Amino acid sequence: NALDGKYKPFVLDGKERAFPLPLTEIFPGKEVPTVTALAAHEGTVAMAFENGEIAILDGNSAQPISNLQTGGKITSLAYSDKGGLFAVDGGKIAQVGSDGKLSPISTPGLADAGSLAVDHEGNLLVYDRGADQQVKAFSAKGKMLYTVGKKGGRPIRGVYEPEAMASVTAIA
Repeated sequence: NALDGKYKPFVLDGKERAFPLPLTEIFPGKEVPTVTALAAHEGTVAMAFENGEIAILDGNSAQPISNLQTGGKITSLAYSDKGGLFAVDGGKIAQVGSDGKLSPISTPGLADAGSLAVDHEGNLLVYDRGADQQVKAFSAKGKMLYTVGKKGGRPIRGVYEPEAMASVTAIA
């Protein structure tokens, strides 16, 4: 429950669903590919799979609302406050259309997009897994706004550097 942080089960037809809820119950009769990313926004959940598909689910019942065939390799998802869905597709950032079409966003200076988040102003924050090893903020149109962290990241061994990052797996 977003209001108090307490567990709130999925409910379908007035009945609580099992917890944890097996994907085979959400998608009966279907071999479910590996989930690669999740994002939630105002009562919906977007779930990306290794085959490039994104399922949009009702956040209360976990019932599928729509199924988007992107043709991409989605590794991260994030919603904007206005409900726009963004994805990392093959190390690049794209906006996901309601038809599943991926519209790439040019982000100069971004070598290899990892984790993705969208702030309250609609700016895209992404961890660059490339040589820079930084979180980079871009406008929704792809203009670089700022970076966080020491360029080049943190070495595996050596003196700890509090401003340096390495192997970031999620940002929010």
